[in-house]
Amino acid sequence: MTNMVNAHIIVVGVITMDKPDYKEMYLNLFRASEEALDILIAAQRKCEEMYLAAESETPAQAEKGAGE
Repeated sequence: MTNMVNAHIIVVGVITMDKPDYKEMYLNLFRASEEALDILIAAQRKCEEMYLAAESETPAQAEKGAGE
């Protein structure tokens, strides 16, 4: 009878010890998602600035810049 009691305690202990921290998992994923979005937004802004800078050059300015 003693073995059955000990086995029950071990099973209960394993279940409670291995319970994942869902709040921490969610917060970890949320923070990573925010960082990824910040990186993408920064890259988009840089590309837009590059595009606008290239568009604002006149053909003469572009040729002059290429020849230097």
